[in-house]
Amino acid sequence: MKRIQTRVMALFLILILLMNGISFILYHLSQQTIDQYDEMLKRFLLYNDISNRSSGLVDELQAYLTDKSLSFYESYLRQKRELAERRQALLTLMDRPAYPIEMKNYSSLIDSLIKESEEVILGFHQEDLYLTSSHYRETQQISGFIQETTLSMINLELSQYHLLYQRMIDRNDALQKMGWSLYGAIFLLGMLLAYAFSNTLTSPIRQLAMAAKRIEQGDLNGENLKVPGRDELSFLTESFNRMRSNLRHMVGEIIKKSELEQELKQQALKNSEMDRLLKEMTLRSLQNQINPHFLFNTLNTLAKSAYVEGAEKTSDLITSVANLLRYTLKEREQKTTVAEEIDHVREYVTIQQARFGTRRIRVSFHLDQELLTEPLPLLTLQPL
Repeated sequence: MKRIQTRVMALFLILILLMNGISFILYHLSQQTIDQYDEMLKRFLLYNDISNRSSGLVDELQAYLTDKSLSFYESYLRQKRELAERRQALLTLMDRPAYPIEMKNYSSLIDSLIKESEEVILGFHQEDLYLTSSHYRETQQISGFIQETTLSMINLELSQYHLLYQRMIDRNDALQKMGWSLYGAIFLLGMLLAYAFSNTLTSPIRQLAMAAKRIEQGDLNGENLKVPGRDELSFLTESFNRMRSNLRHMVGEIIKKSELEQELKQQALKNSEMDRLLKEMTLRSLQNQINPHFLFNTLNTLAKSAYVEGAEKTSDLITSVANLLRYTLKEREQKTTVAEEIDHVREYVTIQQARFGTRRIRVSFHLDQELLTEPLPLLTLQPL
């Protein structure tokens, strides 16, 4: 996971590297100008040193010719060696001189001075006065030429220095302008990077705030938020999406549970109403059971009273009515037999004969005895 802190550090590192890069470029360009100025100053010093060495070489040579001292000879050799070193240093320093002809002539004069001084020493050692004096005069003359040429070279360098100085001023102005321009560009780039970076932070936060406000208003059905990258904000957004999904699931479960509880309450109310109706029906059934029993007992009492009083027909009629009523009030689900159904019909016939007489109503039964025990639903045989 890329952390936001890493991105911040990378942003600051980029800005620091850019600033240091600009500073290094400006320093390098300034250092080039300083190096050019330093090389010119070294050449001035080297010209002066060559001029002094050439004069010193002639002086040491004259002292040796006059005194013939070994110390003067060693001084001469040292001056000659150092003059040759200065010549080589000048050639090395001016690898590509601005005025090659003058530099070549100047170097040739130094070589000629060294060679003529060697010829003087050679003639002196051979005790050839003419050779010694002629070469010594050449040495003095060449030394004078070197002095004059040195002044000419310095004048050329000074004229070159004026051009260099003007270029240095122009370059410094250009560097200053370029520096301000680059620093301004870096500032604008830094602002753009800071804006882009801050936008990558604030945009997901704004989305989270808006989504949280919708949740506060009860809206849990928004689309999942998407944040590019794998940093803390991405992890926070994924956690928020999971939280909203869990809330949506929990609210759905609560709604389903509430609906189920409501259905259970309604079912409980229905069951309670059914229990009440069942109890009421049971009570009515008990009441209905009480009334028929009371009626049966009353009819039995009347039948016995009529029999005691000698009214046998009345007693039989009351008994038939009681039996008919008792059979009719049986439970409908209760099974009966063919014989019981026939007895029920006989009781009905007895009552009708009592009403209309045996002459008007005559009934005969022809039954198969094997069928009398067969089961039947109650009141299968309905007397009209």
